[in-house]
Amino acid sequence: ISLSKLGTNVDTDLLVKGLSVNIKQFSKIARELDKKNLKILMLDEPTASLNKEDTKLLLEALKNIASKGTSIIFISHRLEEITQLCDRLTILRDGDVVANYSRDEFNTDRIAIDMVGKQVVKVLRKRDKNKGKDLISFNSIEVDYGEKVIKDVSLNVEEGEILGITGLAGHGQEIFGYGLMGLYGMKGEVFFDGEKIRPGDIPSIFSKEIYMLPDERKEMGLLLEESTWENITFGAWQRNKSFLNHKNIEEYAKTMVEDLNIKVSDIYQPVRELSGGNQQKVCIARAMTIEPRILFIGEPTRGIDIYSKELILDMLLKMNKEKNMTIIISSGEIGELKRVCDRIVVMFEGEIFGISGLVGSKRTEIARAIFGADKFSSG
Repeated sequence: ISLSKLGTNVDTDLLVKGLSVNIKQFSKIARELDKKNLKILMLDEPTASLNKEDTKLLLEALKNIASKGTSIIFISHRLEEITQLCDRLTILRDGDVVANYSRDEFNTDRIAIDMVGKQVVKVLRKRDKNKGKDLISFNSIEVDYGEKVIKDVSLNVEEGEILGITGLAGHGQEIFGYGLMGLYGMKGEVFFDGEKIRPGDIPSIFSKEIYMLPDERKEMGLLLEESTWENITFGAWQRNKSFLNHKNIEEYAKTMVEDLNIKVSDIYQPVRELSGGNQQKVCIARAMTIEPRILFIGEPTRGIDIYSKELILDMLLKMNKEKNMTIIISSGEIGELKRVCDRIVVMFEGEIFGISGLVGSKRTEIARAIFGADKFSSG
């Protein structure tokens, strides 16, 4: 019943570990709604793992819940959601209250400046139409995806390209990185730099300098009991022998903490004690430290503030430009993908639709669902 209140339907007999990230999030919120005489509901970044459509469902559900007498404290970095949902807004920066707004005073530009203490400049990539050869190719692959199998999917990624993959949650935008790394069962031909590689053969994949940063950081991307510096430099010593020297590690980790604005007491603080956004930046720092030829990265800006988002996007652009790193980003943040990617691929029910080729009523419907009716044009 509580899940239906949130506008989503799921087989309640399924194990949670097999659910997608967005359904897991809905399940957590539904658990709280199931409590009797609920007076106050506090939600901390509830939309961080949701795409545009799921976010819309959740916000409408929360409005309905509030109309029936439950007070909601909604903690979020997403200004569009705050202004849609909230009656009052309090802005915190470095632990201090810096501003309060009522609904009739909402102004996203002013709010953004209050949040970070300065004007935020959005990064924008200057695209190079002359990219390199195909660096990695997936040819008619088959992937075990939850309760179903995705078949006959092909994708070529060019060397030095930033490729975005997006779509509604549960439609397969993460299958390439997860399948290649063996987290999903993958069959079919995969070629890297002209050489056939076997999905799930981690030693061979790592030796070819292919790295994946999963979207589920806490569960799969972090050594939670270890220090911040250990998480940043984990695995990098194989490529940088200077990291065998603790002084070099310490100096490097401090530089990364400063460059990515990671909020820690010191580099020895256990990463489990950091906020979700700062844990995410630690993962990004490790990817930058490893410097792979190909980086698969899921939801790189999920759950972090608008200033840190631009820092991370800028770092990804620098890695691409300075190291010629090929980057494959799976994300529901279509606005960000449009700013930094050479191409964007839309996944729908396990099929690939290139944005530049979106034609026909069905594809138009898909694009409108993902990008918004007011922003989509079939050209």
